[in-house]
Amino acid sequence: MATSSVLFHNARIIDGRGGEPLDHGALLVEGTSISWVGLDRSAPASPDGAIEVDVGGRTIVPGFIDCHVHLAWRGGKGFSLFEPVGMPTSLRLLSIVANLRATIENGVTTARDCLGLDLGFKLAVEGDLVVGPRLVITTSMISSTGGHADFALPNGFDPFRYLVAPDCVEPAADGPDECRKKTREMIRAGADFVKIAATGGVSSPTDEPDWAGFTVEEMRAVVEEAEARGGKVVAAHCIGREGIRRALEAGVLSIEHGVDLTDELRAEMVRRGAVLVPTAVQINGEMDPAVVLPSVYEQFQVWKQIGIDNLPRAVAQGVTIAMGTDCGISTPHGDNLRELVYLVESGMTPMAAIVAGTGTGAKLLQLDAITGTLEAGKRADLLVVDGDPLEDIAVLARPDNIRLVMKDGRTYKERADFGLGALRAPARG
Repeated sequence: MATSSVLFHNARIIDGRGGEPLDHGALLVEGTSISWVGLDRSAPASPDGAIEVDVGGRTIVPGFIDCHVHLAWRGGKGFSLFEPVGMPTSLRLLSIVANLRATIENGVTTARDCLGLDLGFKLAVEGDLVVGPRLVITTSMISSTGGHADFALPNGFDPFRYLVAPDCVEPAADGPDECRKKTREMIRAGADFVKIAATGGVSSPTDEPDWAGFTVEEMRAVVEEAEARGGKVVAAHCIGREGIRRALEAGVLSIEHGVDLTDELRAEMVRRGAVLVPTAVQINGEMDPAVVLPSVYEQFQVWKQIGIDNLPRAVAQGVTIAMGTDCGISTPHGDNLRELVYLVESGMTPMAAIVAGTGTGAKLLQLDAITGTLEAGKRADLLVVDGDPLEDIAVLARPDNIRLVMKDGRTYKERADFGLGALRAPARG
């Protein structure tokens, strides 16, 4: 728990709701939460013992929300999905701790892990055993036999257990009844949401990106079961258009990647209120042909261009977009906020991109009651950054520009002398 209050003043405040920024603004943090936001001249008297911080005209933005990460894997151009198979288990799990730290120190205070983490990592972050963002987990990804999350090879070797945390649920399910049961298993294991492989994937060993992974009836069973268990939502890995069509018909809330969206499918997303998590930083990434199969490398180049061409069309057509990166695949952890640059290059305004990474992400993750915007009563999840991201969104993607990261009223990074040592999160982990 934070032991002091903090009054930030002399700030430019972008609150994550999409309105005009607040110049000459102030923000009061008390304990874990924001208690007041407004103009400097209207700021309340500082509580006894409060730390007053003049941020020197820098910008305060909400902590960012990455709606699609894989914290079990390191990512980067030279990363192979099968790299963890040869690692000692202890090294593999401790590497996740480093990924968590890199994520929060570079501005992401909430992350939705879309395959790889089990409940233990979420509890470890909540209990201050390790440093990391607030976690939303799925515990696995439901996949048909031979689908995107079924990593079993033709010789019978299944590397799944070597790629994920120990308590992740086995992914395979076929038919509506098995899909329903698998959904229950995932929720029993601690899933906050359910993810399903509606299509194949670029790096899958035995399927193709444009293969449909499930029937509508199978996916509808997952959606119905998730909804019945606390109103949990379903995210669908989608690359090819037929799988996207089926996922929307089944009622999934978010389309992950959405590489081959057509005009008709985008219109259907708008009609249904579905959310696109485009993972543009992944789509614009690079694979090293020396560490992946030639077929994977060739497929990636083809689907990469389709995704680059289609994202601006989704922006223009008014599809709701939430920030998600797929960090852990071709992009290393800590590079998350480069996603905002690609969103702007695809036609979003800088303000719209920031909202995609804050307020919209919080709504998708069902956390908008506690985070995503800078408002009284919300958790004190915020960044202090050099420069004006509304003039140059890329300032957020440069780690040295992030002067302060705060989550729940505690500091996880402080690159300026703000005097917030009393609020520093534990160094362990």
